Amino acid sequence: MQMTILWLFFKPPETAIVPFDEVTTAFAYDCGEEDRSLESWRRIYHDYIETECRRMNRMPSEQMPIVCERFRVVYREPLQTLMP
Repeated sequence: MQMTILWLFFKPPETAIVPFDEVTTAFAYDCGEEDRSLESWRRIYHDYIETECRRMNRMPSEQMPIVCERFRVVYREPLQTLMP
């Protein structure tokens, strides 16, 4: 069985808590989802949050607080394939 690993070290995140409808275009772009647009970010995360809210018997809203974190990679090691 092969196992592929990638070593990454992150700088502590920049964190902000903002209402869902106030997440910025820049944050959505930095997340890197789909085409990096705010529209696709909102669709993806609204679908996810809606599913989680339903599981907890809650209703999502456009003003629900979202924790936005930015990480910066400070060290990256190339992929390695290991054989046990």
